[in-house]
Amino acid sequence: MPDPTSDGSTDDFLAQAVAAAHKGDMRKARERAERGLEIGAGDATPLHAFLGMIFARSGDLTAAAEHLKSAHQARAADITIACNLISVLIDDGRDEDAFAIVTEDLAISDKSLRIARYRGFLAQKLERFDEAVKAYGIVLAKAPDDFECLNNIGNAKAGLGDHAGAVDALTR
Repeated sequence: MPDPTSDGSTDDFLAQAVAAAHKGDMRKARERAERGLEIGAGDATPLHAFLGMIFARSGDLTAAAEHLKSAHQARAADITIACNLISVLIDDGRDEDAFAIVTEDLAISDKSLRIARYRGFLAQKLERFDEAVKAYGIVLAKAPDDFECLNNIGNAKAGLGDHAGAVDALTR
């Protein structure tokens, strides 16, 4: 059944949802985005991405992750969607799932270096120190004076038993 409050396009449903969110009416924002998905209003990716963030802010990380996964599957190279999904998965304690998103290829393609930082953080947390060192290397290749990354690569090298490399990184 047509929706009398919309022209039926994804852009229209998304615009209505965003307007409601700006007014602080998150219930209506969610309803408009869900309605757009329900009637199949074109490209569902922005609606899924929006709903992912609405659910994340409300604390429903399971629903947030499902919507963000749908958006990420449709646009795997979209760094913002990937970062939002990674953040939700980390907050939900799903580090292995988050690590599956932060591929080395995606880290290399991300000019903002956010994916490489997430990859390094998650690899280190999962005690995959060799992968952490590589990820932090991606960051340092573009930002050689990044003190946080130097600290992290030093800790990852220590985790590998490379104490000389750890000291070098930590003293830089």
